[in-house]
This record gives sequence, structure tokens and C-alpha cells, in this order.
Amino acid sequence: MASAAPALSITKDASSNIVTTGSQLIYLLEIANTGTSAAIDVVVQDTLGPEVDFVAATGDGTSVTDAFNNTLVEWSFPFGPGQTLSLSIITTVVAPLLANWDNSANVQGQGIGPINS
Repeated sequence: MASAAPALSITKDASSNIVTTGSQLIYLLEIANTGTSAAIDVVVQDTLGPEVDFVAATGDGTSVTDAFNNTLVEWSFPFGPGQTLSLSIITTVVAPLLANWDNSANVQGQGIGPINS
């Protein structure tokens, strides 16, 4: 018999692939626990580059830290088996974005990860 275990996953998308300086860009994060037990001490982290300014984020347990033009948005929460969660980060584009910019986040928990989007 297999033991119960959490299984975390994360995806991250941007609201648009084409943005201009001064426009709003929303990042959408989807987190899931497809496992059969709760994930303990779950933390989702997303570091925003200097091309965007943080405006707001959804979700309880959100903290924001600004360090050297890179803003860290972090959430901490309990996460039960079979649970899914949608989070978003609203930003304003302040500098031209490269054709391919880093658009990743990660999720981790006690004994799990980090797992990148």
C-alpha cells in the first residue's frame, strides 16, 4: 500500500505576450496539490525583474520585499489534498521587455521542492 503524500505543482502565465512601457501586466499563478495528504509549510515565491513595478497581489498570506530592483512576492498558506489555488500579481511595465523574459515562480513545502513553473 502506498503511503499518503502531497504532490505540488505550479504554472505561471502572463496576461499578454505583447506589452509596452506603461501598460499593465498581470501574472497568473495556478498551484495544485494532487497528492493524498496535506502539504505543510507551503510557500509560493515569484521574483519580479526590474522591468516591472509591483502594484498588487491577490491571496491571503502575501508578503512583498523589494531588493535591488527585484521584487519578491511570496505567499504562505496551508494546502490540503486535492486543493487548487489561483493567485495573481498586477504590475506596470516600466522598461522594455525582451522578446523572452524570465517568467517563472516556484512552490515548495516541508520536504518538497522547490518546484518551478
